[in-house]
Amino acid sequence: MPVATASAMKASDLGALKNSLHFLSDDGKKLRPRALMEATGLGAAQLATRLNRQRPHMYREEIPLPTTKLKKCIIDLVLVTDLAFELFRGDRNETRRWMMLPNTVLFGKSPFEFCFANQGDSLIEWLNTRLNRIPGSAF
Repeated sequence: MPVATASAMKASDLGALKNSLHFLSDDGKKLRPRALMEATGLGAAQLATRLNRQRPHMYREEIPLPTTKLKKCIIDLVLVTDLAFELFRGDRNETRRWMMLPNTVLFGKSPFEFCFANQGDSLIEWLNTRLNRIPGSAF
């Protein structure tokens, strides 16, 4: 069986898609905007702009995941928060705080911004390295 490289790994390879902060529905096909607003501290208008949705959608319990590249950003965000949640030993508040604060390792961007700039793969790799899952890998 071939070994997957870090950049070719999927969530299922690492068992990482746990949805620790409940951004996705139980079946993983819908986004929970309220959970995302609570975790990020963003208002409905700010989140709607980021997700390219109308503001009233942000008040719904669940909305369908987009079928565009935005879907990858959202899935990357879920993976990043899952890994950070594990790194912070299950501390939701620390995970939320870390997700929104600018980080020097990320060139002054927050992990949230990094994921929405379509750079989640490198952040996932870095977090896996921090968790000793991918030896020898560097950010």
